[in-house]
Amino acid sequence: MAKVIAVQPWSISSGEISSIINESFPEVICTTKGEYFCALSQSSRTGATVQIRYDTVTVKGGFPGFLGQALFALFVVALGIIPPLIIYYFTFYRKFRSFEAKIAESITGACAQKGILRDGETGNQ
Repeated sequence: MAKVIAVQPWSISSGEISSIINESFPEVICTTKGEYFCALSQSSRTGATVQIRYDTVTVKGGFPGFLGQALFALFVVALGIIPPLIIYYFTFYRKFRSFEAKIAESITGACAQKGILRDGETGNQ
């Protein structure tokens, strides 16, 4: 599940998200991809994406790069759907969700300090 942070319309940019992440988590590599998208990498197996829309910031945990996604897809094709999903839930799922929660908490705190949260709303999608 993605973490959705409700903010004032067009009040934050990917550069500001990048600086928030770099201050809060110096070990995390933040790659800005365009004006409204950031890719975060904690390790070679754990990462997240941050997407900025009109009035929301969405944080979603996942594989940090194409190689992890491609290997997972290859395992699904080779072994069927059930074995890779079992491996995914026992090895990656908790790491993705905990990293996603830490990032969302950091962004929410920074937005609250700047006063750009929309009526204090946060939620899950």
